[in-house]
Amino acid sequence: MNMIVRVFCLCLFWLMNLCGLSLAGADERERDFLKALDIFDNSKTPEDFHAAAKAFESLLEDGYDNGAVNYNLGNAYFRANEFGKAIVHFRRAKRYLPRDPFVQANLQQAIAAAPGKMLVNHAPWTERFLFWSGWLSVLEKCVAMTVLFGAACLLVVCGCVFKNSKLTWLALPAAILSLAVGGDLALGSPELLGVRHAAITRETVARKGAAESYESAFDKPLLDGAEFTILSETNNWTFGNFEGVGTGWVRNEFVAK
Repeated sequence: MNMIVRVFCLCLFWLMNLCGLSLAGADERERDFLKALDIFDNSKTPEDFHAAAKAFESLLEDGYDNGAVNYNLGNAYFRANEFGKAIVHFRRAKRYLPRDPFVQANLQQAIAAAPGKMLVNHAPWTERFLFWSGWLSVLEKCVAMTVLFGAACLLVVCGCVFKNSKLTWLALPAAILSLAVGGDLALGSPELLGVRHAAITRETVARKGAAESYESAFDKPLLDGAEFTILSETNNWTFGNFEGVGTGWVRNEFVAK
């Protein structure tokens, strides 16, 4: 069973590799990925799984951010009982692998197990109106937007060259769809709009200001897995909106972004 999982993960890793911006250093990344999988497979304690998570983290630190790495990273942090970090990485994996039932199931499991879980809805409103929003990955949306925009431009050029107004008019729906997919891509990738989500990693007290001297922002401390939207940041503190609770400042060392 472990062998099947390893083969699946390796195939998924290479698929993400092929969809990346560069294949430079692919052999080295494969070795690092397999090494991280070995650590995960041989882990038995939360401390062991934390070590496996650090091995997967090293791939992200090298700029290799994809669904396979984030999915395995989420699994490692979940087994290490670090629910906030697991949730963050499962949500990242879902952007790349929106149709993968294991990603969604593990995300829901991590949210349910987190002691600080909140009723948070990160899904953009577009998922209620645009049928493809929760079905296409970030890469697929980029490709669709580019193809639709290119088709619109080609139809306009052909319409002008052949003096055919019908071709020019056909460019309009293609352009509209391209804009719709692009807008959905931006909303589904909050960092493109300067919006970022995060989660609390350990029990901490949110403050009304960026210092320990400020009063507590909430009646109770925040627990591992509490999700929020980042509003602003300093070198040591993050100001966030906790849905249904309010706003507060938390120290960066207790935040997974």
